[in-house]
Amino acid sequence: MAEGEADTVSRAIVQHVAEVADKDLTELPPLYETIDPDALDTLLDSLDEDNSSFSLEFTYAGQQISIKIDETVGCSE
Repeated sequence: MAEGEADTVSRAIVQHVAEVADKDLTELPPLYETIDPDALDTLLDSLDEDNSSFSLEFTYAGQQISIKIDETVGCSE
């Protein structure tokens, strides 16, 4: 794993939002105030090819987060 690379989807979300919002990670609210990060990671780890249409959307720190089955994380205001 490269330095600064997230090891979980929940960490990737926080890092991505911080980058898009041009903020330090410590300036963002805790992700657990929006969604349970452990449950999110467990859910995504349990998915397989049979769940190819899975997607999840929620709002975090003013950003619309979209997660697809291939663990693509996107955000927009």
